[in-house]
Amino acid sequence: MRGDDFATFLIAAFNGSSESTVSISRASSRNLSICFFSFLLICLAHYFFGMGGVLPMDEKEAKDKLKPFLESNPKSEVKEASVLGKNELVIANPWGDASLVLLLDKDADATIDIINGLILPERLSAIYHRDSKSLEVLWTAFKLNKNNQSVFGRKFSFSFAGNAYECEFGAASEQLLRVATKFHPVGPSDIGYRNIASFSSFVDAGESAKQDDSPYGTPSCFWIRGLEYSDDIMVEFLTTLNFYMSYYDDLSPMVLIHPPQIPKGPAVAATRYRFGQFPQTIATRSLDPDLLQFWGAAHAAEPSRRFMYAYRIIEHAAFFFVESGPKLAVRKALMMPHALDDIASTADAVLAAVRSSKSDEWSRFEGVVTKAVDPQILWGLIEVNIESFSKSETFDGGFELTPLVANVQSKDEFQNSGLRSFCSLARKIRNALSHGREEKNATVILPTKANYGKLRPWAALIERAAGEIVLYEHV
Repeated sequence: MRGDDFATFLIAAFNGSSESTVSISRASSRNLSICFFSFLLICLAHYFFGMGGVLPMDEKEAKDKLKPFLESNPKSEVKEASVLGKNELVIANPWGDASLVLLLDKDADATIDIINGLILPERLSAIYHRDSKSLEVLWTAFKLNKNNQSVFGRKFSFSFAGNAYECEFGAASEQLLRVATKFHPVGPSDIGYRNIASFSSFVDAGESAKQDDSPYGTPSCFWIRGLEYSDDIMVEFLTTLNFYMSYYDDLSPMVLIHPPQIPKGPAVAATRYRFGQFPQTIATRSLDPDLLQFWGAAHAAEPSRRFMYAYRIIEHAAFFFVESGPKLAVRKALMMPHALDDIASTADAVLAAVRSSKSDEWSRFEGVVTKAVDPQILWGLIEVNIESFSKSETFDGGFELTPLVANVQSKDEFQNSGLRSFCSLARKIRNALSHGREEKNATVILPTKANYGKLRPWAALIERAAGEIVLYEHV
């Protein structure tokens, strides 16, 4: 009950205009004062102590009670927030995810008791039960399709690093269902709100969820029991587990491992807009559909895949790149007025022109970049990230990247040889990302959170170059 509701209710009660006051008005005059005083205490309890009041407890009290959870989930915080126009006490950033909150409304103490026993892994749609050392990966509360019905109930033992873990596709825990009742979205989510929405709607449906025509089935999760909690080890463990589950069953569900969340840099105009602002008019032309597919994938990916998709755009365009001399010779052969009269001679002239090209794969890559990409467009991004591009970086996996612009201080200096340096370093990063340790001393870039942070400026830079390739590869 909100403050204004409480005031209206109390006035109505005193004036005898509600059902609640009917019973009071029938009391004897001797007991009227006692009845009204008792009623007033109940209303005050509703108002101040969460029995329908503004907040069930104050922020400081909630933080004190949630201390075990907050220590185990450092990215989460307790605060007051507006939810659907109402002031609510919430756990913000559960899983380190700003797209949702967990409400601390009615039965807050019961919710807190459960929450304190959980860790919400940032890179998983899962909850970790600290007491039983069990990882519960959220699957769905909807009815399973035929393929997944055969998976539900599957149990197996999985050995990893000398330890055996019991795995099972089974029913969701009561703790998860309780957490699901407190879920509320507060922003867009790229990862489906941690799969919790179906569990929340299942609980809200109540008894109707059990009807035959209901879309809901048994709330289902994937369990791993006996697992010590560690962010880095858990990702390695689950990546290995996913391989074996999909190796033995092509249709096996797998555990989604989300990319680590990397704080975004300031959205300055030099990095957001390619030409200072968004244009009022855009005149389009037909673009290569393959390159558009790579572009869409790059724009939605984490740094390592973003880099690789952008690199593939340049690589794809480079495959068809021919330097100007041989290209001119091919055009000349095909444009001869008598070309169709002597097909054999025309074909020989075209082949001779193509063979005259001295370009290898790397030369074509560099050639298409220097032809299509204006160095000043890259410099705009380099300039606002000059620290990242002017120092050496050592990545997890041993790969060492030399500076792109160690001695370059202006776009004019970058204009001279910057694109060739960019191509050379981009190729080295690509090799470190895509090649394994074919040699004993080979170095790689591992998919770690620290490496994602170091790769982010480079992913943005090569994506900017790739955009120019998409537009101007055939110009």
